[in-house]
Amino acid sequence: MILAAGTADGSIYIFSRDHKDGNWRKQNFRAHAEGVNGLSWGPSTKAAILTNKNLDDDKKFTLPSKRIVSGGNDKKVYLWEFRDDDFSSPKMNLVGEHDDWVRDVSWCNSIGLQYEMIASCSEDKTCKVWKNDEKTKDRPWSETKITFKDRKSTRLNSSHLVISYAVFCLKKK
Repeated sequence: MILAAGTADGSIYIFSRDHKDGNWRKQNFRAHAEGVNGLSWGPSTKAAILTNKNLDDDKKFTLPSKRIVSGGNDKKVYLWEFRDDDFSSPKMNLVGEHDDWVRDVSWCNSIGLQYEMIASCSEDKTCKVWKNDEKTKDRPWSETKITFKDRKSTRLNSSHLVISYAVFCLKKK
């Protein structure tokens, strides 16, 4: 079992339970210049898992590294990739930025998709959907922006059954 928690000082803590002795291990790293507001674990499969793209040389499916996406008060959305069980020094990739605090992030289940998809919502009254695939993984994530005129988007939730997001908004009084 692995749990993640973001803190007001910009750190992410990863708590993992050792399957051999049952003890909990805690590791942390600095993720954002200011507070962490949203975290979402990446899917346990790569995008396009139903195609031959994810077969290794022995024609076996390979699982991706453990990944998490975070959003914070520094207006940034980051993707963190962990090697083995080392949660203290992940590889960092900037997914994108907003014009105000990022309130939440959500990673869409990618089974059946040809690309990875992450959504973020912000105090800047936008929700952004970010896409990246194997062909463009060395380039920036593409962005689709949805603007809410008089509402701040505060929470996101993605479906594990269909490709959809729910966005929760607060209406400004």
